[in-house]
Order: sequence, then C-alpha cells, then structure tokens
Amino acid sequence: MKKIISSALVIAASVFVVNAQELKSKKGEDFLPKKGDWAISFDATPLFNYVGKVFTSSNQAPNVNFLDNQQIIAKKFTKNNEALRAVARLNFVSTTQKDVSTTTDFNLNIGLGKEWRKGSTRLQGYYGADAMLMFGSGQKVKQSSSDTYTKSGSSFGIGARGFLGAEYFIFPKISIGAEYGWGLAFVSTGKSVSVVNGVETVTNKGGSAIGADTDVNGSSSTGSLRVTLHF
Repeated sequence: MKKIISSALVIAASVFVVNAQELKSKKGEDFLPKKGDWAISFDATPLFNYVGKVFTSSNQAPNVNFLDNQQIIAKKFTKNNEALRAVARLNFVSTTQKDVSTTTDFNLNIGLGKEWRKGSTRLQGYYGADAMLMFGSGQKVKQSSSDTYTKSGSSFGIGARGFLGAEYFIFPKISIGAEYGWGLAFVSTGKSVSVVNGVETVTNKGGSAIGADTDVNGSSSTGSLRVTLHF
C-alpha cells in the first residue's frame, strides 16, 4: 500500500513538474501574465485572413487593427488572475471642401472594468464586467458661403456590459483569444436641425432609448478575435 501511495505521489509530482515546465519557454520566460503586467489587444482577423491565404497569389501582409469599432483596450494585472480594464474610443473629424462646406464630428466612448481569469495552463478563460460612458457632439455640415448648415443631435449614453472570453498563449506573454459581450445601455439624443440663412428648422426632436443587446460598447454582435500582448 505504501508503495502504491509513493508511486502515486511520484506520478503526481512528475505531472506537476511537466505542467510547470510547459508554462515556461526554453529560455525560462513565463507564458502567463503576472501581477503588475500590462496588456494591450489588437484585432486578430487580419492575421487569420493572412494565414488562410498564405499559399495564394492574392495574399497580402496583415495589418494591425483596433478592436471593436476602433477601440483601444488595455489591462493592468492586480493579481496573477485578476486585471483592471480600460476601454477608449476617440473619433474627431474636421473636413473642409474649399469654398463648399466644412464637416465636423466628435465621439468619445470610455469604459472601466474588472476581469477575473480561470485556468492554470496556457489555455485561459476569463469573465468580468465593464461600465461604459458614451458621448457624441452630432455631425455638423456648414456651407462656406452662408449661415447655412445641418446638425444631427448630440448624444449621451451610459451602459454596463458583461463579457466572457478565452485565450491561448501561443508564445510567452502573447495570446490569441475571443471575447463576447452582453449588456444594457441608455442613450439620450438631442434635436437635429437644419439652418438656412440663419433660420432654424427642427428635423428631428430627438429622444431617448434603453435596451439590452449582445454588446453595448459599439462593437458588432459577432464577438471579436484578438491578439493580446503582455509586458
């Protein structure tokens, strides 16, 4: 009986050592993030498209895209298995057609959240929640020769989203993963107007809306593939 127990302990210890070795590279680098690490994520779709066409004549080198409707996502690990998240999207447009018109627009989405992680191997699952704040000035198109312009309503919104994802660390501190989100948002929109030679006409009175959907952070409802770099 003692031999059986001893043998079992040796096997368990061997498995533990092997698993521990698998979480380090041959150079001794950790595969998984640690407390104090930062991380940023990029859209992985161009990379997968490149790999899928690697043997075709139409293939092009992959580019690096923002995630989820031009957002930047960054994380700071407060523990080995917990992280604070920050989400930001800033869009400012000012376009002038000489002697014709000027178009301006401004949008800002920001969010803060918390992430919890599960798993002790290179395959990691995670979940958490983000609080979102959204603001838009409304697009304005002004004619250069007169006091004539159109302006869509400004908007303000708040939201909360839960998220669920998984990632696999293909290299030390470099992972490929996928994330889905679901949440609730409230958005209020101001009036839209058309001004002709200084005379204003309301084209839309604006209003408010509340709803739940597969995502409330401006991204598509299909989730997102991502490459995440930890450092």
